[in-house]
Amino acid sequence: MYAKLRIGGIEWLQSATIARVILRRGTFLAEPLLDVAWALAAVQYTIVAFEPASPLMLMRNRWGRGMAVAAYAFHFLTFAGVRIMFWPQLVCLLAFFPLERIPRRLRFRIAAPRPSPHSTRGA
Repeated sequence: MYAKLRIGGIEWLQSATIARVILRRGTFLAEPLLDVAWALAAVQYTIVAFEPASPLMLMRNRWGRGMAVAAYAFHFLTFAGVRIMFWPQLVCLLAFFPLERIPRRLRFRIAAPRPSPHSTRGA
């Protein structure tokens, strides 16, 4: 938010920033928004409002989880609309989810496979 307002000033909120991004990189999902100017302005206001509210993710309750889910939704909608993905941000956001509660059968197998008890290796 700070960079947006520092570089673009308060006028950034009513500028055509989102429209320019859609014109340059937009997908078929975002292009219809070009005909709805108020929606583009609403997106810019929402972005600026959401950024200072992001510390709410640190709350260990429904609000915190809701903000983390909203952040993920924002990033995936951004990718769907203009093909921009902020991978480091998404990796960092994983810290706000209870990944330890994922059932074992659904977890990725990162560790080296264990030898089978029927294996003849090392005997």
